[in-house]
Amino acid sequence: MYKTILCPTDISPRSIYAMKSAFALSVKFNSKLYILNSQVNLNSPEERLMSRISVKTRMDENKELAENIKARISEILSDLDGLGKYEFLLREGTAEKVIINVATELNADLIVMGTNGTDQISDYFLGTTASNVIKSANCPVLVIPTLK
Repeated sequence: MYKTILCPTDISPRSIYAMKSAFALSVKFNSKLYILNSQVNLNSPEERLMSRISVKTRMDENKELAENIKARISEILSDLDGLGKYEFLLREGTAEKVIINVATELNADLIVMGTNGTDQISDYFLGTTASNVIKSANCPVLVIPTLK
């Protein structure tokens, strides 16, 4: 039913719960699972050249960030039975745009993501990440609410 599942995560408790749900779905449907993390603070090659920090230093910092996130995701998923395979993706940009772009790139059949609802004033005017993804996605979006 679902060949490709995309699960964006910021490693928050709400997204961890969604990640575990996405993992369970990927095992059930024998799907390829992609765990996505987006960061807005990764620098472009042009920005790296303009900064006073060497390109190698910035690249090392980005590599360390990716390795730390990947290790945390592995730690979270390691306690689940029947650990299936997943691929970790780290991309630069705002969450909504990255999620939509990667879902399109992968031809995802399903996006599974967490939400904590509308809790900031900006959410009322701009919408939450989940609501923006739902509006723009070309595939179904399963939103897993935070357990209280």
